[in-house]
Amino acid sequence: MKIELKKLHKTYKGGKTALKDINLTLASPSLIGLVGPNGAGKSTLMKLLTANLISSSGEIWIDGLPLAQQEKLLKGSLGYLPQEFGLFEDLTAVQFLDYMAALKGIEKKAAKAEIDRVIKLTHLEDKRKAKIRTLSGGQKQRVGIAQALLGEPKILIFDEPTVGLDPA
Repeated sequence: MKIELKKLHKTYKGGKTALKDINLTLASPSLIGLVGPNGAGKSTLMKLLTANLISSSGEIWIDGLPLAQQEKLLKGSLGYLPQEFGLFEDLTAVQFLDYMAALKGIEKKAAKAEIDRVIKLTHLEDKRKAKIRTLSGGQKQRVGIAQALLGEPKILIFDEPTVGLDPA
């Protein structure tokens, strides 16, 4: 998958410019890290790349077509962990992952094996039946990582994935 950013610009309502004239080509397979100070626009860029925010100007192209025409393809190929994400505190880790698998369109029969796979990858085997509200901050972060990995997405976008993460 190839993602092209052309003269991408984002200014928020209060007048703060987060991104200005960004030109960038991202092609899989690759690993890209964004490094910069707080307020540099890293999270804004990730929200634009995941179609969770609209640019002020410029274009995002996915495999040669505008994002508006490829949004479904992008979201079907994407595993996303935002910097701040909501968990349903009264669900268990498995229940939450089952819910996320359904949202991602993973068939019920395949979901159980997929949930088992991501729980093992994130070392949550002993917490699979624990209510999310009882988990530590790092364990909750691992549940967030697990949901991003569901369905073996072609593209992973993680915003601050190691914040509060406990060693496994």
